[in-house]
Amino acid sequence: MFANLPNHYSLIGASLVFLLASCSEKQLSKVPRGSEATEVAVVHHQKLDYNRDIQPILSNYCYHCHGPDTASRQPKSDPLRLDLRDQALVYTNDIGRKAIVPGKPDESELVRRIESHDPDLMMPQDKEKLLNKDQIALLRRWIEEGAEFRDHWAFEEPVKSPIPEVSD
Repeated sequence: MFANLPNHYSLIGASLVFLLASCSEKQLSKVPRGSEATEVAVVHHQKLDYNRDIQPILSNYCYHCHGPDTASRQPKSDPLRLDLRDQALVYTNDIGRKAIVPGKPDESELVRRIESHDPDLMMPQDKEKLLNKDQIALLRRWIEEGAEFRDHWAFEEPVKSPIPEVSD
């Protein structure tokens, strides 16, 4: 099938065939299209994984103003950090709402801001980088599930996977 292609294209083609063959119809229907292709497709019956599903959204849309870079962090007087769990869960804005309230998305200022259509409240402020409805739903669901943060995978202790059972 891929015999006429250079080796690296052959390997990519074979990998895609394997990937598509191993995905169910339900999973394939969740694969993002077009500009959403940089985000991860999620099957709704799985628990969200911070590193796979949430951190890329926060990194692409929120960390510019609410991340590790002190020079660009906003607001300057009382900066919110969404890259550190302890700060994201403790931070309270000027009207007394916490940025993230695990298990309670309707009490979380983050959800209020990303769902807002008020130009003074909506986040992100950059009109070129607005979240789409699927990304907003993922963040809401993540907070519903307890807003679990995880360290970068490189800093986590490896866990040995169980050996799968085989029939022959």
